[in-house]
Amino acid sequence: MRTVLLYLLLTLIAHLLQTVLLPSLAPAGLHVDFFLILAVHATFTHGATKGYVLAILVGILSDLGLPPGVGFGPLYYLVAVFLASVLWQNLNLQSRRYQAIFLGLCTLLQGWGLGLILMTHNAESAGVADMARILVWRILVVAIVGPVLLSALMRLERWQKTSPHPEEYQQG
Repeated sequence: MRTVLLYLLLTLIAHLLQTVLLPSLAPAGLHVDFFLILAVHATFTHGATKGYVLAILVGILSDLGLPPGVGFGPLYYLVAVFLASVLWQNLNLQSRRYQAIFLGLCTLLQGWGLGLILMTHNAESAGVADMARILVWRILVVAIVGPVLLSALMRLERWQKTSPHPEEYQQG
């Protein structure tokens, strides 16, 4: 139950960071997809099933800013969780280098999909060169910051597992 509450809290914090704080502080190319990192972390530490549930939740939250009826958010995060679960079993994704490459590829997939959606729904969107430049910056930022955030989440998970439970205080 504590894990569920922790992930709900982290999801709400990530949503506030992505929708309120980052757009006012950083340019569009330097945004980190906290939802992706949270979904990948849930997959790494709790398995694919909990990762899929969290992917649907954060996908619906991330889809709020897209044109109606797109449904790209849940699909993207489900694919990312599926790839993370398969690669976690077959590769050594505990290495920060592989995590950076994986998160960078997921960001490339997301940028390509979002660019395609925005170009089909809005003919007056930014040019392809601007979108490509922003996507390159996002890939670099996520590849650098993503493994650090994954490491911090894994340490938080270990701390949460080793911290004493309230029942232990009542017995003593």
